[in-house]
Amino acid sequence: MATAILTAPVLTDDDGVGEHQGFLDPAEAARIHRLCRDAPIPSSLFYLPVDALDAEAIAEYLPLPLASFVTVYLRRLLAVAPAAMRARAHGFELWTTQAERNPAAQVYLHVDCDEQLRVDHGVVRTPMLGSVLYLGPHGMRGGETLFLASHRFAPFAFHERAALEAGGGARVVVAEPGTLALFAGHVAHGRAPVIDHPDGAPRITLLANLWDAPIGRVPHGICALSPADFHRRREVA
Repeated sequence: MATAILTAPVLTDDDGVGEHQGFLDPAEAARIHRLCRDAPIPSSLFYLPVDALDAEAIAEYLPLPLASFVTVYLRRLLAVAPAAMRARAHGFELWTTQAERNPAAQVYLHVDCDEQLRVDHGVVRTPMLGSVLYLGPHGMRGGETLFLASHRFAPFAFHERAALEAGGGARVVVAEPGTLALFAGHVAHGRAPVIDHPDGAPRITLLANLWDAPIGRVPHGICALSPADFHRRREVA
């Protein structure tokens, strides 16, 4: 099924966040949800240069249907990024998240960054552009993303949702399957607790951050691990 893409999103001027409902067809979102549930993409492993988005290379790590989708999706995501960012684009950091029902959870407020650089040297280097593609499930309650443009709350810490939303300072994007959130890379954000979801299906998102220079270490071209080591690690997990 073809991926439904809208016209080029533009980040809002006030809070650095753009919300684009229907970016992905709901049926396609459900299909990718199933693929990512069976083959999650770990964080801090994959970095894909924009001039080398190749489904065959990605398929050495991920199932071919998912690798094919990722290739098309990242190319289209690059196409809808602001022109100034496209001109400087080097590559995408890519991963998925899965969240189970946990109504009492707090929100981990954070800024996307080069984690190795932050841990080793205390330097927070952020991407040019962050993105969250919500894959489902349909009918879930909770699991929204809260974006905060202000600096009233410390990042890399847990906070109560009510405190973050107090005073109207938070932009809330509902986790509707097929919705895309784009945000300036320096904007702090966090996932709200998942209150309930149908049939026990977890909340799954596909995240891709656009960078103007490489991050981390990817000695195997697009991944920090060789295909053999990647699949061996998955079998152990």
